[in-house]
Amino acid sequence: MRRVVLFVLLALCVGAQAAHAQTCSQPDVQEAAAALHGAHATLQTFRVGDMEPAVPPPAQVAIVAMKKQLAALTVAYMRCAPEAADVRTIGRDLARLMQVRSVDNPVRFADEISVTVTIPRASLISVQSSFSVPCANDDVSEIFAFENGAWHEVLRLQSDTYKQIDGATGGLEVQVSPPDASGLWFAVTKSVAPWCSSTWSAIRYTIVRPSGDPLKPKRLLSREDSIWWGDEDFGRVRVGVRDVELRFHAEDIDAAVLNREWVRHFSVIGDQVARIPPYANTPRDFANEWIQSDWREASLWTPRKDLQSVHDKLHKQTFFDYASVRACRGGDAQIEIVYTNSYKNDDGPHTFLRVRQAAQMEAVSGKANADCRGPDTLKF
Repeated sequence: MRRVVLFVLLALCVGAQAAHAQTCSQPDVQEAAAALHGAHATLQTFRVGDMEPAVPPPAQVAIVAMKKQLAALTVAYMRCAPEAADVRTIGRDLARLMQVRSVDNPVRFADEISVTVTIPRASLISVQSSFSVPCANDDVSEIFAFENGAWHEVLRLQSDTYKQIDGATGGLEVQVSPPDASGLWFAVTKSVAPWCSSTWSAIRYTIVRPSGDPLKPKRLLSREDSIWWGDEDFGRVRVGVRDVELRFHAEDIDAAVLNREWVRHFSVIGDQVARIPPYANTPRDFANEWIQSDWREASLWTPRKDLQSVHDKLHKQTFFDYASVRACRGGDAQIEIVYTNSYKNDDGPHTFLRVRQAAQMEAVSGKANADCRGPDTLKF
């Protein structure tokens, strides 16, 4: 009986090694590296224009080819990586094969190439390859899982073809959730649209799960908001087993404030994603968020559905000034705002928004509530 068990174990070991040998090919790795160098040489024929956002059509094709060959090289290399692969060795090998380089002032597309290898969690390896484009980088992020004796690509995250430079990923960040009780996990992406002449841009974020096809993940959420990154703050992401929180700075309804921290917190249960508290940091910020959000979302935080008409009116207006923030009985807060017509240089009516725990809009009125007489705590 013991001999039978040993024979079965030996056969399983030999079978796993054979499967690995069938997928690993050093000639394939060298061929992929040569193809990447060819794609890079083509992309290098395009120079970076001064503050020029347009990407010429031939350069668009060359960028797609560059990303395709970066991914192909990584896939070929990872087929040969052992289960207990060392990320430093992988990073060093891929940097050599990709011919990683850095320059002070890029003048051509892909003057700079870099690669980063990490372990987002046990049994997964992340490889992110980047190359320079005007005012930013474009990226290919791949996640590999060890299955059936070899490393297989399970997710590939990258930008689509783009006609202007804001279509690049702009420093793509990918985070992986811990596995849930069933062993399932999801990935969160965040990127800021590059632009050469402004610190106001767009922040794009997604929540995806592997689908069996690395290039076609199951997309659970895909959103875009404005962002101000003047303090070099490109947003922060926290990922849990069943939730995702994203924080970044963007516009305030009061121009004197310039920007506030926006909060995007989502629950992820199975394939269902829903926005959950906190919606904002303070009652004042919540009133701001309520006005700036469309009614489909704001209605979820509004018990009184008859407030839709006043919400829609405020949502369409542009300029407001904060006038006061006062505490109410029962722990609510009253936010007083003034509609300002900056073109006519005059003030419109005052509006009073009653907020509960920075998570629910209780009332909106043209008059102050009698039980909201706390001291004015408005601060900028």
